[in-house]
Amino acid sequence: MDAAPPDPLLTEEVVELKMELKLLEALEIYRPNKLVGVHRSFVLIGLVESLERRLDRPFTTTEVLEVVDRFYNLEKVSASESDDDAFEEDEEFSLPPELLPELAKKKETTTQ
Repeated sequence: MDAAPPDPLLTEEVVELKMELKLLEALEIYRPNKLVGVHRSFVLIGLVESLERRLDRPFTTTEVLEVVDRFYNLEKVSASESDDDAFEEDEEFSLPPELLPELAKKKETTTQ
């Protein structure tokens, strides 16, 4: 007896479910709170690339955001406080003293 062809709706559901599972796995690395604020673009690119590698097909950022929206309301997600603090602090930067003599020597040899 011939096997019945696969139900196209069932096949679409399986593909959709696999995509959702792979996205949830990727969200372990690219946390949803990073999809708001200064890191948004980088995290979104990371999610797109992760899904493309795991499912071997191209994705758009819109597709990824639609799937993320099924699990998270990004309007209610807030960026972590530590991200905000990193840009508010105004600290003086200086090299460690032990590196200064080495840099001075390199500068002298390149100018001669």
